[in-house]
Amino acid sequence: MGDKVEFVINRVFRYMLFLSSYLPLFIILFLMNINNLLLCLFIWMIITVTILTLKMYLDKPLKATPNFPIKLDMVYSKGSEALNYIVTYIIPFISFNSNITNSDGDFNIPTIFAFLVLFLVIGYLYMHNNLYHINPVLSLFYDINIAHGENGENLIVVSEKRKDVPLKTTIYTRILSPGAVMFVDDSRSRLSFKKVVIFLGSFLVFLALWNKEMNGYLFKIIQFTNTFINNHI
Repeated sequence: MGDKVEFVINRVFRYMLFLSSYLPLFIILFLMNINNLLLCLFIWMIITVTILTLKMYLDKPLKATPNFPIKLDMVYSKGSEALNYIVTYIIPFISFNSNITNSDGDFNIPTIFAFLVLFLVIGYLYMHNNLYHINPVLSLFYDINIAHGENGENLIVVSEKRKDVPLKTTIYTRILSPGAVMFVDDSRSRLSFKKVVIFLGSFLVFLALWNKEMNGYLFKIIQFTNTFINNHI
């Protein structure tokens, strides 16, 4: 029973990690639907879960002691794959934005199911091929490289920005996932909790500023708080 629970948790975690690669899409959808409070809150929840999942993915190997030795004879950047990922998968989704809700403002269920089916298919391919490193958000904080080892193995090496990965010498790395390792000297994650809080909080600020329904709720909360204080002081 315990193994099954662990398997399910691991699978959910991997799907959340996959969804984190679509953060640019979720941000765009959030801004393009700023007047739809329910949809924006749902997107904000997805953004929150996925960004925290990505932080867990980075923090776990960073906190571990580098203990996986490799010796490389060739390294070249793979950052272009993140750009290809955006062009191939993220931009086409934006064209579906106008079909998320109908003319009455209700959710278009068939379109949402189409999104889910496509996400599941792409997610399966993403996980089956261990493509966790192809993540535009990850590329903001680290360099993504493909490397060839002296023993003939091919590896994805996630390294610090603008820092060369040593060749022809043994380096100790942290394992991110099968076929992907992290080579950093600093044990602190570039995606700090402070950055996460500011990032997530900014979306609520946008809602408070530009969503009329959110403005109404905030005004009622302020009125209630003011009345409560006046009646109990």
